[in-house]
Amino acid sequence: MVPVHGDIDFLLNGGTTILKMFSEAFLPYIKYQIKVLRLFKCVPFNVNSNNEIIVTETKNFQKLLRQFIQLLQWSYFIFMCRKVYTLQKEGCHLKAISSAMIVASRLTVLLFSYNWNPNVKAATLFNALVKFDKDYVINPSFQDLIRKRARSLKMALFLLTTVPETVYFSSFRRFVQDPCSPPFLGSVILNCARCGGTDKSRIPWYMWVGLVLLDGYNTLACLHNGFFYFFYILLVTIFSFLQYIRDLGKRTMPEGFKIYRRLQILEVLISDYSRTRLLPCTLGVAPIVEVLGLFTIIKFHDRIPFPGILIFPIGCMTALTGLASLETMSGSVVIRSEEAISTWKKEAGSNPLRRRKLRSLQSMKIRFGNNYLDRLTALITQDFCLNQTVSLLIMFK
Repeated sequence: MVPVHGDIDFLLNGGTTILKMFSEAFLPYIKYQIKVLRLFKCVPFNVNSNNEIIVTETKNFQKLLRQFIQLLQWSYFIFMCRKVYTLQKEGCHLKAISSAMIVASRLTVLLFSYNWNPNVKAATLFNALVKFDKDYVINPSFQDLIRKRARSLKMALFLLTTVPETVYFSSFRRFVQDPCSPPFLGSVILNCARCGGTDKSRIPWYMWVGLVLLDGYNTLACLHNGFFYFFYILLVTIFSFLQYIRDLGKRTMPEGFKIYRRLQILEVLISDYSRTRLLPCTLGVAPIVEVLGLFTIIKFHDRIPFPGILIFPIGCMTALTGLASLETMSGSVVIRSEEAISTWKKEAGSNPLRRRKLRSLQSMKIRFGNNYLDRLTALITQDFCLNQTVSLLIMFK
């Protein structure tokens, strides 16, 4: 068991009084997700019970098993894509569009989570956050607000833990009602009609069991894995990061300046973790999920039986929540950091040393490549999604 947080601990040493802030809210959920992912053999991570940091295991057999599972997941995804193409070619537009939404959702979580080697930057970022959080001294005037936001975070994470199982239940019920419902495995393996449908009495019991287990494992493993890297690591870190910045404006300049410098280390770690895959995939693929999910709900809600229809509002709301949360919080990081710097300008006065320190500060940004998320990104994205949904509704009127 080798800690992956490396040599950055000495850069994140905080105050003298250890006071937990958000770690009390998010640590139980992170531990639960890691246990689930270890059950599915998806990640090499574990939680050290002594200091509550994520550690990584380097066993060759487990590495080969994870890579084999990854190949199966991507092979399953290729079959799903082929099924969508076949449905579109055969003129089954309802099932082709609804299946395309599921395929786009699956692509998003696969891109979030699966790489030939595990994304150990997730552990580095999380360990830095926990270290900073435990060493952070909360401003007494800020504690009530912190408790309220920690409760909100805990409630959001609790609701998030129910999403994979709810999606699996909806998919399972949809499979029972229609074993050929695309783009799942039954539509590929079974002898289905042109646009779906088959004689359920001719399906042997072992085929039912096998398809349920394979589809269930694939769905749960993909969702838990993708959610872990995006929601439980990236969004939790940005949320906590934003609360620290909100507290800066209530600090004196010498104290706040030291905290700001330590927060800049977290800023670099967040950008380094998210810039290559998470942010590009979120901004590029998640809007497609939202558009297709909203279009399917509006146009075809009366043709897909309950509870199978739940897949589409859940997928649409999850994409909307992830996009809006990421872009809104990232934009607020820019605004709040600029407000903190402006507050200290008044305190600096004509002191030349303090003025030089202030000039060295830059507003914090969640970056990917040479770009970053600002305060208008969320509005632009949602405007795009609504316009594309309306365009699809007009096309298929």
